[in-house]
Amino acid sequence: MIHLYNSFGTTQNLSQKAAADIASSLIHAKGDVLFLASGGSAFQLYDKIIPFLPDSFAFEGLTLSVIDERYDPEQANFGQLEATSFYKFCTEKGSKSYRVADFSSDGKTCANEFDLFLHKCIRQKMHIVSVLGMGPDGHTSGILPFPESTFDFDKLFMDPEKFAVYYDAFGKNEFRYRISTTISFLTKIDHAFCYIIGKEKEQKLQEAVSKRFKLHTVPFSVIHKMKDVRIYTDCSMNAVR
Repeated sequence: MIHLYNSFGTTQNLSQKAAADIASSLIHAKGDVLFLASGGSAFQLYDKIIPFLPDSFAFEGLTLSVIDERYDPEQANFGQLEATSFYKFCTEKGSKSYRVADFSSDGKTCANEFDLFLHKCIRQKMHIVSVLGMGPDGHTSGILPFPESTFDFDKLFMDPEKFAVYYDAFGKNEFRYRISTTISFLTKIDHAFCYIIGKEKEQKLQEAVSKRFKLHTVPFSVIHKMKDVRIYTDCSMNAVR
């Protein structure tokens, strides 16, 4: 199911609404929770979650990580998450974390270990909550468009047994080396909160919501395969209503 929120006036109101909804999802989850953070503009959300988490929240049952990683120690998403007050607040109260890339191993090894970790979380029936973003090209979770090759896209991201992969995005993105979750994993997420800010993303967001475009051209179209999706955006969605 897809829920769309884009009528809260300012991005400040929109981010507050998203933060409150994320906190509610964490609070009401049954059992242990895996929270996967996205990079980019979504980083303005995380510290706003703190006031919505009561002292009674089971912090020790929460594990923090990222939905995808840039294999670059200077630009790593996990490093940015680690620097947030939200991360420090939760870990000081007993929450665990999973670092996707420690950069002492090669990217492929890190991706294989991340894949095993995600499979373990699924087997243990952890409740999975994620934040997703979307780029102006329609990419999400590090899954970039492959309009030139459905075959290459499917080989990387559609294997039902593979939840994380390492690949070279040369010519597609400024962050060339990626560790990304796959389409197969995204369909396992219990609740996805998509924070998409910027008018330059409007066209691709409309395309994704419209169902008229294939995954290999607009990867964010995966939302139609996911369990529960909430989109918070300042983009106009009149064209798809």
